[in-house]
This record gives sequence, structure tokens and C-alpha cells, in this order.
Amino acid sequence: MDTDNLPEGMNTEEIRQAMGVPERFSDNRDEHILYLSRLDAARQMRTWEIVLGQKELELREKASQLKRKDSQLKRKDSQLKRKDSQLKQKDSLIEQERREKERLAALLKKAGIRMNTQD
Repeated sequence: MDTDNLPEGMNTEEIRQAMGVPERFSDNRDEHILYLSRLDAARQMRTWEIVLGQKELELREKASQLKRKDSQLKRKDSQLKRKDSQLKQKDSLIEQERREKERLAALLKKAGIRMNTQD
């Protein structure tokens, strides 16, 4: 195509420059190879940027999930500590009741009263 006689709609500076690129490439193979290498490098860089962005997003999501799970575990730990405390209180009350029964049984025995205990 003759770049000096372009159709009216295509006769712009940008088109003339674009049409000159293949001419320069055919004149200089090294420039063409360098141009293709730059295009390939730009594509690879963009691919890596996209992959990196996706991995960063995944990491943020995982971190958010871990924070939620940590919060849940802390709540459950707190609940277990409360239940443990309640069980210790119940154990203490049971132990007090056992000692009181033994004390009363000893007093009754001392008074000569015999109790029929089954537990």
C-alpha cells in the first residue's frame, strides 16, 4: 500500500506512522525482533501482575477467614472456661456435701444412732 496516497479517511498522522512500522521492520530485522521481545515481555509482565493480584486477593481472603476462625475459637475457649469453672464449683459443692454427710454420720454414730446408708 502506498503510504503517500492513502484514502481520505485513513490519511491521518497515526495511520501514516503505523504504516511506517512494517516498512522499518522489513528494513531492519533486529528492530522487529526487539519489538516482538518487548511485546512478549509486556505480556508476561501483565500476566504476572494479574497472577500476583489474584494471589494477593486469595491471601487477604484467607487472612480474613483465619481472623474469623480465631475469633470463633476465642469465643469457644471462653465458653469452655466458664463451663469448667461451673463444673469446679459443682465439684466443690459435691465435696462439701460429702464431707457434711460424713460429719453428720460421725455425730449420729457418736450419739449411738445407727443410720442405714445405701450410698
